[in-house]
Amino acid sequence: MAFNKDFSTYFLTQPEEEDFQVSYTGNEDGFTCSHCNTSYEKDLQLAAELGKTLLERNKELETSLKQHQNVLEDQAQEIEYLTKQTTALREVNDSRLRIYEQLEVSIQDLERNNQRLLFDHTNDKKTIKTQLATIESLENRCDELQLTVNELSVELEKEKRRQQTLQSAGNRKPSVSQQSQDEEVCMLLKELQEMKAQRTRDLRKITDLEDNIANVIQENATLEQRLTAVAEREQDLKHMQEELSTLEDIRQGHLCRRCLRIADDNRSLLGDDDEDCASLIESLMSEADHRYILEQLQQSLASTNEDNPYRILVQKYEELVRAQRKIQNPSGEGVGGSGGQPLSLQEELEMSGIGTQTSTNSGPNSGSLGYHDSGPLSLQGSNGPLSLQDELDLSQ
Repeated sequence: MAFNKDFSTYFLTQPEEEDFQVSYTGNEDGFTCSHCNTSYEKDLQLAAELGKTLLERNKELETSLKQHQNVLEDQAQEIEYLTKQTTALREVNDSRLRIYEQLEVSIQDLERNNQRLLFDHTNDKKTIKTQLATIESLENRCDELQLTVNELSVELEKEKRRQQTLQSAGNRKPSVSQQSQDEEVCMLLKELQEMKAQRTRDLRKITDLEDNIANVIQENATLEQRLTAVAEREQDLKHMQEELSTLEDIRQGHLCRRCLRIADDNRSLLGDDDEDCASLIESLMSEADHRYILEQLQQSLASTNEDNPYRILVQKYEELVRAQRKIQNPSGEGVGGSGGQPLSLQEELEMSGIGTQTSTNSGPNSGSLGYHDSGPLSLQGSNGPLSLQDELDLSQ
C-alpha cells in the first residue's frame, strides 16, 4: 500500500531539473517543456488513474485477505474441535478395551466353572442312577422279606394253635424247633426294620441330589445370561471401533459425502455413546491441550512470512499464558484458575481481548464455528446442533 502511495505521488512531487523548465503555453497540451517542447499532461493523467486503480485494487485485496483470514480461523477452530473429539473417543475406546479384556478374563473363569459344573452334573446323574437301582433292588428285597414275614406269621399262628392244642392235652414243654423258629422270626423282623430305615435314608439322598441338580440347572441359566450380556458388550465394542475408524477416515479426508451421510446415520443410532463422548470432550480443556494447540499453530506458521497475523496472535497468546501463570501461581505450580482448575482457551482469549469470532452463512443450514459464552468449542446452526455432514460441508 505504501508502494502505491509512493508511486501515485511520484509524478506530483517530482522536483524540476535544473536544465529543463516547464511552462504553461497556450496550446491544447497544457504543460510543455520549453527546452524540448514535450507535453506532460497526458502522462500525469495516466499516472493519477494508475494510482487510483492500484488503490482500489489494494482495498479489494485487503477485503479478500480479511475474508480468507476469517475462513482460516474457522477452519483452525474446527480442526481443534475435531482433534479434541478424536482424543476423547480414543480415551473411550481405550477404557472399553480394558473393560473388554476384563470381560474376557471373566468369560474364561465362567467357562471353567461351567465345565466343572457340567462334570459335577454328569457325576450326579450317574450317582442318581446307581441310587435308583439300589432303591429298586431294596424294594424288591423288602417285598420278598414281607412275603417271608407273612408266611412266617401264618406258620406262627398255626404253631400257636398247635401249642394251644398240645397244652390243652398236657403240660409238655415246647420243642426246640419251636424256639428256633421264634428266633428266626425275630431276626427277620429286625432285618425288615433295618431295610425300611435304609430305604428312608436312600429317599433322603435322592431328594438332596434332586435339589443339587436344580441348583446346577439354575447356575447354568445364570451363566448363559452372563454370556449373552458379554456378547452384547462385544457387539457394542465393535460398533465403537467402527465409529472410531470412520472418524479417523473423516479426519484424513478418505470418505466421500455419501459415505459420510451413512456414517451420520450410524452415529444417530448410537446417540447415547455420542452424549457420553461429548461430556468427555467438554472436560478436556487443560494445560496439555493449550500446549498442543500452540505446537500445531507454530508448525503450521513455520513456513509463512514474518508479517503473518497468525504468528502475532500466537505470540500474544503465549505472552498471555505466561502472564496468567505468573499472576495466578507465583510459587511455580501449574497454571490454573480458581480452585486449582486450568483456564480454558475461551477465558484466555477473552482476557487477551480477542473475543468470540463467528462466521455466518445465508440459508437454513447456516452455522457458526467458534468459542461461545455458553461453553467450549461447538458447531451450531440456526435450528440446533449441526450434523456430521453439515460440519464437513461447512469445513469445505
